[in-house]
Amino acid sequence: MLTGLGFGAAIVAGAYILSRSFVMGLVMAGLMMPFVIREAAANYVRKRQEKVEKQFLAGMQAVLSAISAGGSMEQAFQGLYEDYVRGGGADIGIIAEDINLINRNTLMNYSFYDELLLFAVKTESPDIISCAEAMASVGQKGGDMAFVIRNALANLRIKLETDAEIRQTLSLPKYNQKIITVMPFALVLLVRALSAEYAEILYTTRAGTAVVWGVAAVIFAAWILGRKLCAIEV
Repeated sequence: MLTGLGFGAAIVAGAYILSRSFVMGLVMAGLMMPFVIREAAANYVRKRQEKVEKQFLAGMQAVLSAISAGGSMEQAFQGLYEDYVRGGGADIGIIAEDINLINRNTLMNYSFYDELLLFAVKTESPDIISCAEAMASVGQKGGDMAFVIRNALANLRIKLETDAEIRQTLSLPKYNQKIITVMPFALVLLVRALSAEYAEILYTTRAGTAVVWGVAAVIFAAWILGRKLCAIEV
């Protein structure tokens, strides 16, 4: 919320720098805020899902250790939550209550694997869902559970590492985009500071007003295009 308000204030300030009109600033803020809010919401969902996947990976590594030592899936999940409550073990803060719910419902004779699948669907992560489906299939039909978990976690780890590499690669272009977006406003301030009379035509004639609105539209379109070009997901 605060980020959105701050961005809205920045839009109004930028539009005022271009046009010396708060009306234009409010119009530009109204046009851009839907894009900003939508992007902020998508960014929040993406970051939360990434945290869930990382914590699921850490938790399932602990489960894999318990399975490899001869324990059952139910016992491994119970031990995972108990270790978290005691302050040790894997960091599963975001999914801890979901793990506890799986354990409680299993004790009430609900199917462990049905509960696991419900949890996976709730995360909305395709990788967690496919991992849960593989574990449910092996658990219900019989098979090498440790092998399935090990391979599923390897795929999830590769996906998270690839995602991190892509974000690192895009960090410089995103930084450059921010600089390019700010440059027109800085140039306008510079021209007005060095030669106010030269820039006055932009604010006293219809042609100047049209140019200002055109420049604002180009900056707006360039900002949206730049964000879309940098929006690469694994």
